[in-house]
Amino acid sequence: MLIRETNLCDLVELEKNNRIPNLYSGPYRLIRSLEHDGKFIGSFWSRLTTEVTLILVEDLSKLTIARAMNEMNDFLYEKIPSELGISDSFVIFEGPYEDSYVHFLKKNFKMEEMQKALRIRRNDGA
Repeated sequence: MLIRETNLCDLVELEKNNRIPNLYSGPYRLIRSLEHDGKFIGSFWSRLTTEVTLILVEDLSKLTIARAMNEMNDFLYEKIPSELGISDSFVIFEGPYEDSYVHFLKKNFKMEEMQKALRIRRNDGA
C-alpha cells in the first residue's frame, strides 16, 4: 500500500464515481491518494473543523437548557465561519444529557447526528 500526493487523474477517477466530498465543507488541508499494486484505489481528505464541548451546570430547567443551546447555536453559526474560516463544527455533550436534547437540536437547528465518527488522538504530547 502506498500513500502519495493526489494528482488530477485521481480526481477525475473519483469524479467519475461521484465520490468527491463536498468542497464547501472545507477547507481541506491534507489530501492524499492510496495505491495498491500500482493502482489508484482511493483518497483521504482531511479538513479543518472545530469541536465544541457543551458543559452546563446541573439542575437547570429544560427551558433554560434549550435557551442555552439556542444561544450557543446562534453564536457558533456566525462566529465559526467568520473568525475561523471553516464551515462547520461538531458539538460534544459532556454530562448527563437526555436524548431529547439531541433531538431538539436536530429538529430546531438543522444539526446532523454523525453516526460514524471516530477520533484520532495522539497521546505522546506531540
